[in-house]
Amino acid sequence: MKRKQQTISRPVSCTGIGLHTGVECTITFKPAPENYGIRFIRTDIKNSPEIKADIDHVVDISRGTTIEEKKARIHTVEHALAAVSGLRIDNVLIELTSKEPPVMDGSAKDFVEVLLASGIVGQENERNVLEIRRAVNYTDPYRDIDIHVIPSDRFRVTFMVEYPLPSLGTQYEAIYNMAEDFAVEVAPARTFCFLSEVEMLKENGLIKGGVKIAMSALDNGRFTVASGSVGVIQACLNESVKYANTRKTFGKKIGEHQLVQSMIAKMSSSADIGRLLYYKAGWMKNQGMRNTRETALAKWINTEAAWRSADDAVQIHGAYGYSNEFPLERYLRNSRGSVIYEGSKEIQQIIQAEYALGYRKDKDLRCTLPKWPFEDD
Repeated sequence: MKRKQQTISRPVSCTGIGLHTGVECTITFKPAPENYGIRFIRTDIKNSPEIKADIDHVVDISRGTTIEEKKARIHTVEHALAAVSGLRIDNVLIELTSKEPPVMDGSAKDFVEVLLASGIVGQENERNVLEIRRAVNYTDPYRDIDIHVIPSDRFRVTFMVEYPLPSLGTQYEAIYNMAEDFAVEVAPARTFCFLSEVEMLKENGLIKGGVKIAMSALDNGRFTVASGSVGVIQACLNESVKYANTRKTFGKKIGEHQLVQSMIAKMSSSADIGRLLYYKAGWMKNQGMRNTRETALAKWINTEAAWRSADDAVQIHGAYGYSNEFPLERYLRNSRGSVIYEGSKEIQQIIQAEYALGYRKDKDLRCTLPKWPFEDD
């Protein structure tokens, strides 16, 4: 069971925010000579020592693996190490501009992609191989963890996770060829936590970067809610116009009554205003610009307008508005939910007030977004 050592052909980098510390960091993988192993170094520390990626340098495993050498500490190294180990790279120097590698999308996928883009090259010396000659077992009853390593004439890893939650349940995975399966089957697997753990993790000074990333993701979610709310407004308008032109009272169409006309006018104007709001937010995103203020404004105004439009549409339809014969009761229910999604209206109002008062300033995007249309389109 012999094979040659491997390294990469050229330096490659990724930039992002650390999961737990929240610091911005660039990680650079560099080629290394034979028998060098895997080592980390922090370029933000003068005369920083190289830190070997081995068990002797692990100083903390609180929701991540932390290594240290002569007070130079690096947090959450497991995703970078998974990428290097999974691709069977034996010798590499990993440079960091801060104390924690970027979390990227929560998996090792981005690291794997840049390492593969660099190219993996063979070296002359053979690598040291650990041969399992007897069964090794580890059990942690407190955490319900069991690990069994058994001698075999072929490589195989089987993994099972079981949670008492329908969203996760019991999951099983088996890997028979790390060189072929890792990049596709393992690397994209993301780290996660439960909502019930968030407050505890924050109180312990963890997931600072995770919170930042989650907050930035709200820009996308709010845009979706804002545009969907315009769809609700338009649907309410269409149903109301159709009903107002067919339903008659006192010998004339209800659409001829001024109160009904006022309601329909508000729906029509709300649909046009709502489109302009989310068009602007979408245009800014297509230009590679931050649009936090614009998406929050579109979400606030459009969801409130959708709720008012649905309420007015129900009034126009009278008792029919609450029956299953017409879709208004569904529009009313959906519009009320959208007011809460991705932050209530009060949250959106606070964001607008902070921008107006100068308390909130746009920060640089976590990564540079390409302008639309994209070159490949």
